[in-house]
Amino acid sequence: MSYTDLIMIELLILSILIILAFGVAIVIDRFGVPRATSYIVIGILTSPHLLGKFFKFPYLALSENITEIALGVIAFLIGLKIDWKFLQAKKTSLIYGTLGQVFLAVISVGLTIYIFGYLFDYPNKLKLAVALGAIAATTAPAGTMAVIEEYGAKGAITSLLLGIVILDDVFGVMIFEILTNLTNVGSTFEKLYPSLHHILGSIVLGGCLGCIAGLFSRFFKKAELRFPVFISFVLACTAAASLLGMSSILACISLGFATQITSNQETKNLIGPIKHIEEFVFIIFFIFAGLHFDPSVFSSNLGLILVYIIARSFGKYFGSYWGVLRGGTPRNSAKWLGLCLFPQAGVALGLALSLSHRADYASEAGLVINVILGATIVYETLGPILAKYSLVKSGDIKK
Repeated sequence: MSYTDLIMIELLILSILIILAFGVAIVIDRFGVPRATSYIVIGILTSPHLLGKFFKFPYLALSENITEIALGVIAFLIGLKIDWKFLQAKKTSLIYGTLGQVFLAVISVGLTIYIFGYLFDYPNKLKLAVALGAIAATTAPAGTMAVIEEYGAKGAITSLLLGIVILDDVFGVMIFEILTNLTNVGSTFEKLYPSLHHILGSIVLGGCLGCIAGLFSRFFKKAELRFPVFISFVLACTAAASLLGMSSILACISLGFATQITSNQETKNLIGPIKHIEEFVFIIFFIFAGLHFDPSVFSSNLGLILVYIIARSFGKYFGSYWGVLRGGTPRNSAKWLGLCLFPQAGVALGLALSLSHRADYASEAGLVINVILGATIVYETLGPILAKYSLVKSGDIKK
């Protein structure tokens, strides 16, 4: 069989998975289950350790690039949808809400994992606690975005949620870089410089490309002509960030926001071109997230995974509740925000996988990756359901 034939077979299998996931989602959607949950369940069922063992599909070889591009598109959409006027009006709630849930999640997971590691005699428990605590700060935008788009959620909590999701990934990457580098030997400057370069470089890269994309978009009034411009810039931003060792999701958020600012157009006109492929991007992302399922992850690290999930959920919920409440958000609205912050996937997995390329975390990387993979399956399966429930209760989704 030729190389071309193998490629065609892989594309055929992927197309069948997409059609199957979408078909199941349409049926289950009638019962009020978000489509994102259906997509990831199909990914789990067809993973290599379950039904996937009956056919060969190189999901690991394809996963990294495909999910990074999908996350780039999602991040670009988040940047386009940032309501700057609303965020300025609600900046106190936004700042307190972001800082509250980020730092309480980091502290809650870090301390809990360290105690758990001490009780069960885990080697290098401090590094394990630091790595998992830092990763706990991040939130996956894909699950939340999928629910917001599917049900047309609009309102104060939705706008505040989008702002917090953006900022907590910025803080999450920054905290991860700082904390994991602080466990190494060397001067403080040597430890912090890579972190600052990573964050600032990503924002500057996306911002510069976004300014160019925004100016380009002014010359194209038709959505079908703006589409190739935006997609090209998302691909360029994602690739450049990856090649330069920066965060593609931070760069693409910055890309979307800078495009919005410099385009001098209404947000709905900017989003229009990308909206046609949005659902397809969500299907791809969640299928590949589910394909990483490995039953051995749950059986060998179930206790650690459950501890991580509970500790992070506690930090996200109560940290965001305290923060936005202190910022002036009404109590009835504040209590529903935290449940929307549970999803965790691409950014967390990316940070965990980055440890496998670091000599200082060689012995801890495998365990960290397994814990995050296990938690991701749980979060990305239940997260969209909880997000929908919260946005309905807050009144941002109209029944």
